[in-house]
Amino acid sequence: MSSPTKHHKVSRRASPSPDPTPTNSAAPPNAAKDATAARERIEECAYFLWLEKGRPGNEDEAIWLKAEALVRRAGSGGEDVSG
Repeated sequence: MSSPTKHHKVSRRASPSPDPTPTNSAAPPNAAKDATAARERIEECAYFLWLEKGRPGNEDEAIWLKAEALVRRAGSGGEDVSG
């Protein structure tokens, strides 16, 4: 006859979970919010540029780059891009 199998209870320590928020001392606390807000302004500007051009299907990158430039210029005290 075979002998009964011994079960060993293995103690497992919970490993510390990593901090979900990466720390970057060089970035200000609101950097992510600022980046999101900037992207939203660029998206809106690009959308209106796209509409003005008649909704072309082959100028996405050019329109996006122009929107980026306009939003950055407006953010640095340049011309108003609100319309």
